Amino acid sequence: MPTTPPGVVDRAGRRYPLDEPRWCGDDGSPLMVEPLPGATRDAIDPAVPSQWRYRAALPLPDLPPVTLGEGRTPLLPRRLAGLDVAVKVEAVNPTASFKDRGVSVMVSALRAQGVTALLEDSSGNGGSSVAAY
Repeated sequence: MPTTPPGVVDRAGRRYPLDEPRWCGDDGSPLMVEPLPGATRDAIDPAVPSQWRYRAALPLPDLPPVTLGEGRTPLLPRRLAGLDVAVKVEAVNPTASFKDRGVSVMVSALRAQGVTALLEDSSGNGGSSVAAY
């Protein structure tokens, strides 16, 4: 049985292809990526030293990545308030922000769709990350 490629849906349930530029549904409503099955352990590429090792979990796994080496941030064991915790050190990402993960995927998808310019309205981490990528 053939599978339908992943797409995006609007509030009314109308479906649109994921690989074409689209800002909203025909009715102006926001779009959501359809649920995906995820990736198995065997689909993870341990030779890739960034978040792109998990590309099989993306809706467009063949997407050529725009990457600065984001992801793979360390978990450091710490004891806080009497509890053993693991602290994720996002400051080792290229712009010192967790936003680099999503921006890498977003910019990769936009580039694959032929988008050549991007406007970002942020004075914070998101703006720094988009500027870097």
